[in-house]
Amino acid sequence: MEALDKEIEKLKREKPVYKEILCFYQNLLRLFKEVKGKIKPSFEISEGDFNKRIDNGFPVYKWDEALYSEDELKKCLKIFLDFLPEDKTKKLNQISSIIERDNFTISPILKEFSTKNLTYFKQMEQFEEETVKLLEVFSYLVLKPIVEEELLKFQKKLEKIKWNEAFCPFCGFSPSYALIEQEEGFKYLNCSLCGHMWRFPRLLCINCKKELKEYFYDPDDQTCRIELCNECKNYIKVFDARGNIYGYPPLVKDLITLHMDVIAKEKGFTKESGSLFF
Repeated sequence: MEALDKEIEKLKREKPVYKEILCFYQNLLRLFKEVKGKIKPSFEISEGDFNKRIDNGFPVYKWDEALYSEDELKKCLKIFLDFLPEDKTKKLNQISSIIERDNFTISPILKEFSTKNLTYFKQMEQFEEETVKLLEVFSYLVLKPIVEEELLKFQKKLEKIKWNEAFCPFCGFSPSYALIEQEEGFKYLNCSLCGHMWRFPRLLCINCKKELKEYFYDPDDQTCRIELCNECKNYIKVFDARGNIYGYPPLVKDLITLHMDVIAKEKGFTKESGSLFF
């Protein structure tokens, strides 16, 4: 955490245009750490069930199989709400008032978000559309540090499995970016929720698995490129660790190359990702 803070401080001086978003991300990291201190990992799975899920192409983690305190989950949600400015929007104040109700439970919302059941959110007719979208964002913020902690005890086991899917073998979420590793040039996808990385064929689209034939580079950094799929109009950002990546962690580098996402969107491409920023 301290080393990452130093990298971010350095970047804020070198890339002032991204100072605001880097400050925001620094604060988020501190909040994630606070949440991790409140929620103890409780997900367990037998060896047999672990192997069965992987063999059948299903992610390992299930919200239903973990035991989290409803009171602690509400406190975690409040941590993120309190982080926002005092002059909150009407919608944010509405969410704050919702969680104060005695009959409000956050577990069902987090459960549905963990399975990417966005239909559940669309059917929340008691809330306005903007409020529902904010609930999705806060679900991501609360869930991310919890699932990151759950991942830790399964990390070594996951490194040994064979997985050909474009979604995370642990939590089932889509990748936020890809990394070409330094030694043998293999391509790894980085999960947008838990942060797990898994190997994936270099030339295939993560959405339709057709061959990728088009890409463009960041003019200021040839180790960052956007790979485009003309079949399904999906894109993914790729960092090549074989070049000089200036010592920045890929997660931070993803933030300072958001202009690449903007260009891809302007070209008519979309990103299959559940990340917060793009």
